[in-house]
Amino acid sequence: MVCVRTRRDVRIADSGIMSDALWLSNNREHDMTSLQPLSATQDLQANTATVQEYFEGMYLRDLDRLRKAFHPTACLYGHYKGSFARIPLEEWLTAVASRSIPAESGEAFDMRIVATDATGQVATVKVADLYRGLRFTDYLSLAKVDGLWVIVNKTFHHD
Repeated sequence: MVCVRTRRDVRIADSGIMSDALWLSNNREHDMTSLQPLSATQDLQANTATVQEYFEGMYLRDLDRLRKAFHPTACLYGHYKGSFARIPLEEWLTAVASRSIPAESGEAFDMRIVATDATGQVATVKVADLYRGLRFTDYLSLAKVDGLWVIVNKTFHHD
């Protein structure tokens, strides 16, 4: 289900996850006249395609796919093994290149979009993924740059 609020906030429910828009549609006390069918499905599809490039790049250790998904000046921030990390994209890609390939090591492909929120030409996508035996929650900030949706920032947490 894809809905737009009149103030241009986009919410999607995917894979059984309940978003604000779906929650609103299931609760009769809210005025559903403020929700309209989404006309910008191409942007949402492009966001999803960018995130899929990220997923496949990670799972296959495909640096070209990762470079396609990320803006060249992107940075990654998060808590890893108890310490806060700030990692510029190229440094992170170098680290990814030195690691084993999850697809070849028998690791299951377990990466999914949990939630998406977009306004105009910016979006956030929350994802859950298994990478090299660790469970991560990533918050990907995307922006439409020169007509293409790219990840401009990634924040992450692992369990």
